[in-house]
Amino acid sequence: MTALVPIAVAGETLPGLIDRAASMLASAKTAAEVLEAREAAGLAYDITKRRFADEHDAAQARGEVAKRGWESGVEKRNTTTAAHLGLRRDQIHDARLIRIAETADEIGEVLS
Repeated sequence: MTALVPIAVAGETLPGLIDRAASMLASAKTAAEVLEAREAAGLAYDITKRRFADEHDAAQARGEVAKRGWESGVEKRNTTTAAHLGLRRDQIHDARLIRIAETADEIGEVLS
C-alpha cells in the first residue's frame, strides 16, 4: 500500500502547488498515486478560485470592473464587465462561496 503524501499549503505559492500536482501526476505509478495527484490539483484549483474572487472583488472596489447593474460608480469610459473578461456570474459566485467556506474553516481552526 502506498503511504499518503501530506498536502501542505502554508508558505507555498500557487505556481508551486500546481507544479507539485503536475509532478505527482507525472511520477504516479499506481491508481492511488494518481488519486493523490488529483487531490493536489483540486486543492490548487480551489485556491485559484479563492484568489480569483479576491482579485475580482478588489478590481470592482477600485472601479476597474463594473459591479452588477452599472450603479456601481464605475466611470462610463470604463465598461469592463465580467462578460468582457470571459467570465460568467456563476463562476464568480462559486469562487466567492469557496472563499467564504475557507474563511469559516480558518476561523474554526483559530477558535478550537
